[in-house]
Amino acid sequence: MKRLTYYYCNHESHYPYPSGYIYDVPSHDPDNYKCLTISGGAVVGKGRDTKIVFPAGSRWVISWKVTMGPIFDGILENGVTYRELN
Repeated sequence: MKRLTYYYCNHESHYPYPSGYIYDVPSHDPDNYKCLTISGGAVVGKGRDTKIVFPAGSRWVISWKVTMGPIFDGILENGVTYRELN
């Protein structure tokens, strides 16, 4: 089984403003840093056509990056596919 882990910061400075994104921002509070994990993926294909498929029904969790304590969790209603870039 494959797992997708994505770390991100949800501070408001990362959202678009009329002039675009603001990149030059100070460090944010640790509470802004989260981790999205999707479990239950399977490898499909080989070589350059390899994809990871998370079917509907796969579990997802959003947790605090620092403690990895869960904030939200659920089940995918629709499948998600991504390609590994090697």
